[in-house]
Amino acid sequence: LSDKAALDLRLELDDQVELTPLECEVGPRATDRVERLPGVTVFDAGAQDHQCYLVMERLLGKDLRDLLASGWRPEIREALQVGRRIADALGYAHAKGVIHRDIKPGNIFMVGRTQPRILDFGIARRTGAGQTQSGAASTDNEIAVSPFYAAPELLQGGPVDSRADVFSVGVLLYELLTGQRPFQGRDLK
Repeated sequence: LSDKAALDLRLELDDQVELTPLECEVGPRATDRVERLPGVTVFDAGAQDHQCYLVMERLLGKDLRDLLASGWRPEIREALQVGRRIADALGYAHAKGVIHRDIKPGNIFMVGRTQPRILDFGIARRTGAGQTQSGAASTDNEIAVSPFYAAPELLQGGPVDSRADVFSVGVLLYELLTGQRPFQGRDLK
């Protein structure tokens, strides 16, 4: 690897599991559709020695969660620019049939203060035109999303489409503009 690439080891594979290299990324070949997502370049993906990997562009900066925790508060113009760029990138992913399903500050990497990069398509799902996917992330009904940012239908395990990502961007934009999340609490009740 060079200083322009980063290696992301996605998961350990059981000896009995046989996946194609791109299935290691996010399930049934979702990210092969978004390899050229604005700002993020995926160089390679695969499986070797029962471990999945993803090689992508190395980004310099901080994730939005860390920036907000350090006290950074964008000006209104900056917040709107960041929100628009996130929405544009998601629009591209949605046009390719991919729903991210976990938009949150920790999954937005900031190169500078106005160049967001969407990361972690770990629970993303692929859809066809007009199709929806179940919000439940696993068969045992564990929710593997961030509840403060997730659309209600995603939390309830119902059908999910691109509107779930739009909801999450709205929550994120609210937090950028006000300095707090719109929903408070310690659990989902």
